[in-house]
Amino acid sequence: MSGADAGAANGRQIEFELNGQAHTLEVDRVASLLTALRDSFGLTGAKPVCEQGACGGCTVLVDGDPVRSCLLPPGRLNGKSIETVEGLAEGGELTALQVAFARHGALQCGYCTSGMLMRLVALLREQPNPDEAAIRTALASNICRCTGYEKIVEAVLAVAGNGHPEPDDGSSGMGARVPQERAWTVVTGAERFATDMTLPGMLHAKILRSSHAHAEIRSIDTSAALELPGVVDVITAKDVPERLYNSAFRNPNDALTLRPDERILNDKARYDGDRIAAVVADSVETAIAALNLIRVDYAPLPAYIDPEEAIAPGATEIHAGTENAAAEAKTIQFGDPDQAWEQADVKIEGTFRTPGVQHTNLEAKVAIAEPTPDGRLTLYATTQVPFHVRTIVPMALGIPES
Repeated sequence: MSGADAGAANGRQIEFELNGQAHTLEVDRVASLLTALRDSFGLTGAKPVCEQGACGGCTVLVDGDPVRSCLLPPGRLNGKSIETVEGLAEGGELTALQVAFARHGALQCGYCTSGMLMRLVALLREQPNPDEAAIRTALASNICRCTGYEKIVEAVLAVAGNGHPEPDDGSSGMGARVPQERAWTVVTGAERFATDMTLPGMLHAKILRSSHAHAEIRSIDTSAALELPGVVDVITAKDVPERLYNSAFRNPNDALTLRPDERILNDKARYDGDRIAAVVADSVETAIAALNLIRVDYAPLPAYIDPEEAIAPGATEIHAGTENAAAEAKTIQFGDPDQAWEQADVKIEGTFRTPGVQHTNLEAKVAIAEPTPDGRLTLYATTQVPFHVRTIVPMALGIPES
């Protein structure tokens, strides 16, 4: 065990440099460099995404090398120099790469941008004039869902070799390249996402999810979790309204209507990952520890992976009365399909299967609820449809939408 790691084991403080300033840290208080940066120093530019070292959203520089901060134990930081996106600008002057990112539209949602910038800063220091192949090779360690990477490559090429961003030509109007209004806060790490928000006295919740695709729940023992210091409450299906809510809404053309088949927490597991219990605690770490103390007695039931098996006669219904059909699509017809079929030069018939597709947004699914003395509830959520959230939550809780 190294000296720094021994310090972590003994709860000693370590010393390191963070964005040019000397700091100390009690290494037994945090799980990783990522949590230390965010919770101990308020530097939220590095983002929690996969927290398994796969996406690059938490990339920072340690002694000049890009590292995934979610995987780095704090005990290994003794005597190290750490750089984050918040430390790139000197004296308020943005770097050429930050400016190029903003001007070239090399960001959209911006959640991955800080990690992307730090990885590319390391590249440019090592290779001041990288070609496109070198840039793309460097980007292989950082995932971006939104941009398609082309504008990111353009931004790096714009500053490669000279270290200066393209001058702003002052053009405006139709066809002019105009940076996003929020681009400047994104490239400095100052942009606040729901993941980065904190409120005074905020509690933290984590969900216990089913390890079975389909199972009866015989019992849930939450006693050990409730006894853990810092745990405020543990709730299960018996603690929430039985009212179902609809996770989708009627299609404007009335072609597709989804059944209301979900509750906040469930007394029966209907898919691998179903919500079974929730822990509320004074910290994320305590909430996670409490989840591991909950004991659930499952009685596995038949589960279906193939949709044809799920709707076959005699199949066990996952939701009673649904025949395992989640939705009904009404026929939409344009023109005369029978005539078109007869006149077609080529006819192809068969059964065609496509894989499931996940759009892999990087930002964690986060919701923050802030009750106010007047009885209202303010919600902050990672969503593209806030008006749906405003409708769904009252349905789920049985409270007025107002």
